[in-house]
Amino acid sequence: MKVNLTYQDVFVISSALSDLFTEKMGGKTAALLFKFSRQFKDFVEDYNKGIELIKNEDEVEYKKQVTLFNNSPYIEVEKIELSDLEELNLAPLTLVKLEKVLVF
Repeated sequence: MKVNLTYQDVFVISSALSDLFTEKMGGKTAALLFKFSRQFKDFVEDYNKGIELIKNEDEVEYKKQVTLFNNSPYIEVEKIELSDLEELNLAPLTLVKLEKVLVF
């Protein structure tokens, strides 16, 4: 099952992935998370290029454009099974951050 993510979604999910990578885990889980996170490899670079393109002298208009950009489609990814992460100590906040990409 695939899900479309916005730039804003990717920021949230990347934060959760950073939290998960601090956990001790087996090789299978590490490989799954590594493969999943590779899809976001160029995200920061792409995001910065996009923000650069909408620079504007008018601060109100700039903020409006950034909000629209943050909520625009960025990537389509396969969801991951929650059961694949059961060996990890998943904090409730991490689960909330990953909600859009998890199959429960």
